Amino acid sequence: MGCQVTFLEKQGCCGQPALNSGYTKQALPGMKNLVETFEVNDYPIVAPAGSCVYAIKNYPDYFMRANLPDWAERAKKVADRFFDLTDFIVNKLGVTDIGAHLPGRAVYHPSCSLFRKLGIVDEPITLLKHVKGLELLPIHNQQTCCGFGGTFSVKMAEISGEMVKEKSNMLRKSNLNT
Repeated sequence: MGCQVTFLEKQGCCGQPALNSGYTKQALPGMKNLVETFEVNDYPIVAPAGSCVYAIKNYPDYFMRANLPDWAERAKKVADRFFDLTDFIVNKLGVTDIGAHLPGRAVYHPSCSLFRKLGIVDEPITLLKHVKGLELLPIHNQQTCCGFGGTFSVKMAEISGEMVKEKSNMLRKSNLNT
């Protein structure tokens, strides 16, 4: 795809679990570290987890609420360069077929953060549809939440368990035959 991957060793967790749990003050040092780490260049920053991308794109708001406008400005410059992996491949590189080959059948469950928070719907499916040998099966209520994202499964374990059962039942009905 013509990209060079650089992994900056100082990078750390985006702090999404702490932020989702209301521990913004405790997350700030890690957030500052992430901003400082990625300020050193102007490359696009690609992450495979929509929840992390979403958290980072909201750093400016968190810094403003913490009365740190200078950090909010710095964070915005970094956040604007963050992309979900599928978004980057399809929309920035213009690639829809990465040459993958996987014989078999599969279903795709969209990540809630990717779908609901970032609005990335078609990009993962576009890439999957171009995998040679892969039959992508539809599932009923594909975009229904599985109940396991973020800290929801810990905070609302009983509800999460029921949501997982519902999603599992939909998968069983998909004729996946695994």
